[in-house]
Amino acid sequence: MISSFIHEVGEGFVSQLIDSANRSLSDREPVDVYDDLLALLERTGDAGLASHDKGRLFEEFSSRFFGQCFSIVRRDYNTENGEIDLVLEMKKSEPFWADYGGEVLVECKNWNTDVPLEEVGSFAHKVAQVRGIQLAFFVSGSGFTEDAIRTLRNQAGNASSPLIVPITGSKVRRALIQRDDFAEFLKDAIRDMKYLRKY
Repeated sequence: MISSFIHEVGEGFVSQLIDSANRSLSDREPVDVYDDLLALLERTGDAGLASHDKGRLFEEFSSRFFGQCFSIVRRDYNTENGEIDLVLEMKKSEPFWADYGGEVLVECKNWNTDVPLEEVGSFAHKVAQVRGIQLAFFVSGSGFTEDAIRTLRNQAGNASSPLIVPITGSKVRRALIQRDDFAEFLKDAIRDMKYLRKY
């Protein structure tokens, strides 16, 4: 069938067609991961979306964001203690990550209001129930209440508890606009909690 097509249109035409296709593929600009993620993050705030669609889209954004530094092992992982939005596996072997084990948990909330203490407490309980977890991220599109942050900071002072690092949508947006290195952004967020940085 292919040979009859070539015979009908001629080898010169087929060569031009292949050259044209190859040029258009090479002329395409590579996808800019920062612009792609920023566009997806902006879509998560669309007022026209239903709340469950906003939540699902925010989880997709978080998966792609954390996927720049970690392998995504599971999404929406149901456990006896509740659902875990993302289970990540460390790809980095730098000394910085050595204290945090092999897996990391992530909770995602894309609410119109700041995440309250009760939600932080619920996630902290889930994290504490998973054997060997030393690091978790709580990503909130809108931010956290003061008492929620205070509780996470108090828990961060306990070396025997997993470190739960809050990340706000506004900080992620700024990092994407500035094109910050993904791993360095996460390291800075971890250090802010680890050392109880003053603002």
